[in-house]
Amino acid sequence: TVKQERIECHLYGKLIAIFLCSSTMFKMRQLLLQKKQKELSEYKAIGMIQDHLFLLYQSIQNTQEITKLLTRLFHLLQQNGRKSHRYEKKTVFDIMGVIYKYSGCRKQKKAA
Repeated sequence: TVKQERIECHLYGKLIAIFLCSSTMFKMRQLLLQKKQKELSEYKAIGMIQDHLFLLYQSIQNTQEITKLLTRLFHLLQQNGRKSHRYEKKTVFDIMGVIYKYSGCRKQKKAA
């Protein structure tokens, strides 16, 4: 049997990790939309941020190092975290009328 304290500690650790990942993802999504007019896939972003979570923990001790890591993560999300527009489905930003850069087939199909 596992002690209740151990389960609670593990659960709190997971909750903290989820909070850090989601808050980082939402901030990066906001920055990408404001600075680059690009829409970010939350699913892809969470995966990439989870991969970098341990590096974030290690770099917290050094302000310059964490700035470098967050900048690198921002560029990674910018390159690989773009929201895919499959099956002509509208995204939240499409519905809200937010203008962003999208170089997909939807524009090409309409032009043809």
